[in-house]
Amino acid sequence: MYLVPLAHQPIATLTNSSLWGPVASIAAAAIAAAVAIVVFALRAAAAAQDRKREMCARALADALAWLELPYRIRRRKDDSPETLALLAGHAHSLQEKLLFHSAWLCIELPSTAPLYHTLLQSVRAIAQEPLKEAWCSPAIAHPEQMNLGSLVPPPPADQITAFCQAVRRDLTLLHWCKGP
Repeated sequence: MYLVPLAHQPIATLTNSSLWGPVASIAAAAIAAAVAIVVFALRAAAAAQDRKREMCARALADALAWLELPYRIRRRKDDSPETLALLAGHAHSLQEKLLFHSAWLCIELPSTAPLYHTLLQSVRAIAQEPLKEAWCSPAIAHPEQMNLGSLVPPPPADQITAFCQAVRRDLTLLHWCKGP
């Protein structure tokens, strides 16, 4: 008995071999599983990035809401204990949110957190005098008094832009490819 070189074997013998069928099935299943895992991981990463973007948007909105406090206080309808308690409660609730956002950013997006802290400092500094003036002013008695004009200077656009750019940079899906 002698060995016939593989090149002289009929094609049917090579393709009908009992080994190629299971190997091809296993390979196809492995490739499909790998693709499914990659797609699942990418979708999970995208969803996580979306949640972080939403939290950053809330953080920015809450920071800018601090600038709205003088208007709320100034437009109060009376100085009853209930009204004052409601306004103070709103300010405390907003303060708690700002503290939460600061801590969350330190944990989740540490490179973005300092920009948020700078933004908060600016917003608080901008609102400080208007808040004092609003608390010292009398309650609104007539509808025409609702037109308050500009109590508060505009928000710090450059700091808002810097924060938004940092969030965008840190939350790109392939941020990990770019390095630190």
